[in-house]
Amino acid sequence: MMVATVRCSTGAQPTENNRATVNQNSATGGDANPKTAPNPSANANPVEAPAAAAPVDPAPAVATPAPDPSAAAPAPSPAAPMATTTPPADTPAPPAPSPAEVIPQPVIDYTKFHIKVGTGKGPWNTAATPIKLKVGDVLTIYNDDTVTHRMHTFGAPCPHGVDVAPGASTTCKIGSAIDTVAKPGQTYDHIVGPSALIFIQTSK
Repeated sequence: MMVATVRCSTGAQPTENNRATVNQNSATGGDANPKTAPNPSANANPVEAPAAAAPVDPAPAVATPAPDPSAAAPAPSPAAPMATTTPPADTPAPPAPSPAEVIPQPVIDYTKFHIKVGTGKGPWNTAATPIKLKVGDVLTIYNDDTVTHRMHTFGAPCPHGVDVAPGASTTCKIGSAIDTVAKPGQTYDHIVGPSALIFIQTSK
């Protein structure tokens, strides 16, 4: 029996499998160099599989800074100005009304009556300026004239008076109500007569 030695084109030594194949072929009378499927393990320069790509590290997460509580809040936007209505330039606004002037009224003390200088034989006062008193008041009459005067009454509003020389005075206590404005002639200058009227109003 012949033993054929098979040499690989690559110069590699025959393996046990190759020898077995050759021996079998010789025994059966087959081709001394049969074509057999190549043995991957016999390839001296096997093709290496591509290396797997290296894993890529994920990008580091960027931390968002927390808001600073000490930071000042943004100032609010100013409110829009309110529309105002102005009169036309050729129409001036009317002037503001001035407050009513208050004229103080003099306080008259009717308990003191002065016979004015120059009264002479005329009335002591007028119906527009009567002496106004209440029952219980005391009237003091001052003679500022240059002649003597004397008050005449019929017992009201006080007893009949006495002579009052120039510069002197007298009193009259009001004891009853009377109105010589409505009914003149009840009081007058006794020395002159009813033409020299005295206007007086008393009430309770």
